Amino acid sequence: MNHPSLEGRWKVTSRICNRVALVPMTLGVLALAAFIADADVAGTGSTTQTSATTAVPKAQCGPADRAETVLQGQVPFNERVEGFKGYNCNLKLTAAAHSSRGDGHWQQFALVRDRSGHVCGYGGPTSFNAKLGTTVVDLTDPTHSQETAVINTPGLRAPGEGLRAHAGRGLLVSAYYMNFPSADEDTHGFDVYDVGTDCRHPILLSSTTQLSFSTAGLTTTGPSVDRIYGHEGAFSPDGNTYWVGDFAHGVYHAIDITNPTHPKYLAGFSTPAALKGMATVHGLSISDDGKRAYATTLAPYNSKAIAMEDGAIVPSKGEFHDGFLVLDISEVQARKLNPKIHLISETNWHDNSWSEMTIPVRIGGRPYLVTVAEAGVGIAGSDGIKAACALGRTPFGMAKIFDIADEHKPVLVKNMALEVNDPKNCALIEPEISVMKTVNAWIGGLFLYDVHMCSVDNRDEATTLACGYFNSGIRVYDIRDPGHAKEIAYYIPPAKTAGSIGFCAAIPILDATSGMLYSNCADSGVVSLKFTNGAWPLPKSSTPPDKQL
Repeated sequence: MNHPSLEGRWKVTSRICNRVALVPMTLGVLALAAFIADADVAGTGSTTQTSATTAVPKAQCGPADRAETVLQGQVPFNERVEGFKGYNCNLKLTAAAHSSRGDGHWQQFALVRDRSGHVCGYGGPTSFNAKLGTTVVDLTDPTHSQETAVINTPGLRAPGEGLRAHAGRGLLVSAYYMNFPSADEDTHGFDVYDVGTDCRHPILLSSTTQLSFSTAGLTTTGPSVDRIYGHEGAFSPDGNTYWVGDFAHGVYHAIDITNPTHPKYLAGFSTPAALKGMATVHGLSISDDGKRAYATTLAPYNSKAIAMEDGAIVPSKGEFHDGFLVLDISEVQARKLNPKIHLISETNWHDNSWSEMTIPVRIGGRPYLVTVAEAGVGIAGSDGIKAACALGRTPFGMAKIFDIADEHKPVLVKNMALEVNDPKNCALIEPEISVMKTVNAWIGGLFLYDVHMCSVDNRDEATTLACGYFNSGIRVYDIRDPGHAKEIAYYIPPAKTAGSIGFCAAIPILDATSGMLYSNCADSGVVSLKFTNGAWPLPKSSTPPDKQL
């Protein structure tokens, strides 16, 4: 079956692309190459990488576990209809704390240990949810978690993917999650809380809706001076800068929170592709020295590159700005007057879409970058997923590991694919694909077996990657040998409603000292999970504060 792609009506306009590299993707040959990386695009270091979709080895479950019954990562249609009872492999639930505001469909998560030793989790929704507010949960006793507060100031009312905590500085920060410009005052919210004194009862340090920037040269959205929106975000390792991924404007913003009671705007960055409507921003991470940002570039669903409503898919070749950027942010870190941000390289792909976040790590002393994309070639919609399957291309979003020893030419090392990501298995998941528009109607029928957000144990010497998926639960991987990463555990919670599976799409956070994992799942709330069967910690696993993202 042939499906219309974007190639016939997709205009290649970027001035930075003097040579467009072609990555052919034909039926039956996707699995023949480990990866294809074409030459640099002149002037940017931009490369396009694509790769075979081979599933990582499956976890070996214990005798008391309830293991998956068909494909790795799948919740079969018949089990959904009957009322899904959940799967677990080397992870067991010890406690779950529901929010008094209601758990909602889609949650984010942050974790912090305060100066008195209390452990707290923070669960915040996106603006898609009707019930807003960030829930504070005391996790000090992992067998008896309990809500202690709900925060409703503008930035934390709907923090979405930008909810972050910094243990070293004892701060909780976010900006209001938005996809599009809004006239609502709260959508410009930016909040900073003290969670180091007593994380169970955060203390407001600042809340503003007035962080403004000059839009000239950065975005064509909004007036000449506009206020920021949130969506994604990240701390600098020293905790003095919070970086906002402003999806609505297509701009990364650096916010100085050295004085957390008085946040100040420092600088912004956008790309030529964003100014042409061919890309926007999403998540990012910052190097240990604060001089590099690993920022995602995302081909937005309202751009000329993607028209999801007609089942379009990721083009198999040509200019497509979905991947990651390496940015020189040393002037921001040094607090130079009018700091500039410089593009070092851009790496894009044709087997993922909606690049979500990055994590810089070292493994065996070598630098790598974990990237996460929340959609595959099918761009998260059922029509696109079916079209991707028909072409033998990757249907769902997955994490990847790149070698970044040469920051000008990152090299793909591993796709963290599950069996559900192999297009040869599409027939087995067709029943779930077919009901997406009904089951996920609240978010336009999007997302199935896509990954969403991940973390590591210790980015200075990473052994473990933990990821939250939309319908594939929370999954944990041994990445000590990144080219041969393998799954070691997973947890997919029971469904609250027959036929529907709650998203476990928040960041999972590991704790090597207690052998625990914490996260936030729709229907379940903030979950505390204990590793079993000696699956984790691995030798040399550690979880020092502020080293997970």
